[in-house]
Amino acid sequence: SIRAFARMQAWHNPKIATLARALDDCRHADPAASTAWRDRTGNRMRGAISIIERLRAEGRLEPTWTTTEAAALLWELTSFHVWDDLVNDAQIAPDRYVEIITTAALGTLGTPMEVVPGFIEFGDAPR
Repeated sequence: SIRAFARMQAWHNPKIATLARALDDCRHADPAASTAWRDRTGNRMRGAISIIERLRAEGRLEPTWTTTEAAALLWELTSFHVWDDLVNDAQIAPDRYVEIITTAALGTLGTPMEVVPGFIEFGDAPR
């Protein structure tokens, strides 16, 4: 699930933050660092593709998204940079980061919810 994917980033990223920042800083000039960075981010992309394929199979992915596009967005939302910016720079608590990423991904990638006749939506007056 997207929530589990975001939770894993929130758990894992603090453990690798110092190394990830150093690797990111030198990856554009150092071919070995670039290879290492692509290797690490490639694993996350494979996870994103798997999640998107599952959402599509379950009919929960908005059909206008290609798998490549949807996986790229999920990959970016769960990136080290987004985590670092939100948790460390913006001082958002890790648990709240998980909810923000989950809500943003599902709200953007998910199919709109069906309107159920007689269902009271938030803010509606009881009928």
